[in-house]
Amino acid sequence: MNCLEAALSYAKRGFSIIPVNPSLKDEFKKKPYISWTEFQTRRPTENEIREWWRKHPTAMVGVVTGKTSDLLTVDADTPKAITKVEELLPEGLEVPIVTTPRGGRHYHFPHVDGIRNSNDGILHVRGEGGYAIFPPSKREDGGRYQWLAGTDISRLPTAPADLYKYLTNIIALGEYKGGAQDSLNKSPKVSGSLKMFEYGRRDEDLFHTANCLVKGRMPEEEIVQVLERLIISWGEEVDPKWVSAKVQSALKRAARRERNIAEEVRRWVEVSEGIWKVSEVLTESQIFSKEERHAAILELGRLVQE
Repeated sequence: MNCLEAALSYAKRGFSIIPVNPSLKDEFKKKPYISWTEFQTRRPTENEIREWWRKHPTAMVGVVTGKTSDLLTVDADTPKAITKVEELLPEGLEVPIVTTPRGGRHYHFPHVDGIRNSNDGILHVRGEGGYAIFPPSKREDGGRYQWLAGTDISRLPTAPADLYKYLTNIIALGEYKGGAQDSLNKSPKVSGSLKMFEYGRRDEDLFHTANCLVKGRMPEEEIVQVLERLIISWGEEVDPKWVSAKVQSALKRAARRERNIAEEVRRWVEVSEGIWKVSEVLTESQIFSKEERHAAILELGRLVQE
């Protein structure tokens, strides 16, 4: 079974599926190819899934955790973490387990209200606002995600009491560490059940913010100021290297996307004959966003000169 077939199979099982980048580069590593916020509250259609894998045939299979998929995943990525989980599981309990390329394990259970993304430095919890990689996903270096022998994904056992207690303590620890830093997240003025910049997801959200600002053509020095003010609002000290890394990654992604758009436009023109409209190039190449259209039109201008 390839990843598309697996994705469709998991979707029939009731999971919310997203395509995930197999790259090992920091700016792309295990990042969804799509904006996946809406799939935290709805499952994609078969046509959406097929289209994603048509565009990204090497994509890994991501399954959104939380209520939408009725899925809670405990990520144990070190021998110490695996030992901790095994200590908290009753003997004989059959849990669907995925082995990861780094030798870790993902333990899968049904969703539990109140459990969201967090970690305590040992275990990583994937609940509301998270996702997990499912087999037969393969990283670009060949590392695979595989079901442990004997795994039955058709049945997820309820998280046992000892494990549930440990996970809720992780959540509480995150809130404690946040303290006043999380006042923004807890404010009634912040809408939505999934709060950005909660403890445990700030690195990802900071990059997402930088990426959006780069797409909006905000000057680099102003993007840096926005990220610094966000970090200060949590009550943390600004790490210039952290901020710079997020901004530079976002700038590189934008530049790479513009190069890709230019290449797509050039290939389309090279194989097209007769008279055609700019709108045909954009529609057939699926170039829709404002910044993508801008990059495409710039490339068409260059081709006109040639």
